[in-house]
Amino acid sequence: MIPRAIMQIDKIPLNQNSKVNKKALPPIALSKEEVILPHNEREKKIFEAAKAVLGDTGFGIKEDLFSFGLSSIGLMKFLTLLEDDLQEDFSTKEIKKAKTIEEIARISHAFSKLDTIQKDYPLTKTQEGIYVESLAHPSSTIYNVPLLEKPDKKISLEKLKTSIIKAINNHPYLKSKLVLGLSG
Repeated sequence: MIPRAIMQIDKIPLNQNSKVNKKALPPIALSKEEVILPHNEREKKIFEAAKAVLGDTGFGIKEDLFSFGLSSIGLMKFLTLLEDDLQEDFSTKEIKKAKTIEEIARISHAFSKLDTIQKDYPLTKTQEGIYVESLAHPSSTIYNVPLLEKPDKKISLEKLKTSIIKAINNHPYLKSKLVLGLSG
């Protein structure tokens, strides 16, 4: 990789293990004329998402986000923020290819994330296998483990109920049901 900028520092900060402490390194000093701020609302939303992940490091819309410290873990958080703010589903490949806020803003999705929800989803091969096994052995509990839990008296049953409902609502697949169509 070729560095985007080089600057001289008096001393390289080290951590307890005598390795370079990257967080203690000074930020790259760019002159204000080099930093181009967002022009439109779309670029502003992308910029704010990048800023939330990277921190305020003095980058603009033409800078490579990866050279400013966007890691693979940071990229996942960045994608989540973009999907929430823009209601679009970006892929890691798209972001890695675009690299800059300006280029990411040019990525156009013909449909929003909300339009991609399907009413029906076909079973995977694993799910089909579990279904067939359940039909062959209806009294088996191999895939459905019955469990009776007696809560401690200190636990608030109302809070437990609210937590379970929240967990189910946050994971809609828990509400799914199997329906046989005409083709089986």
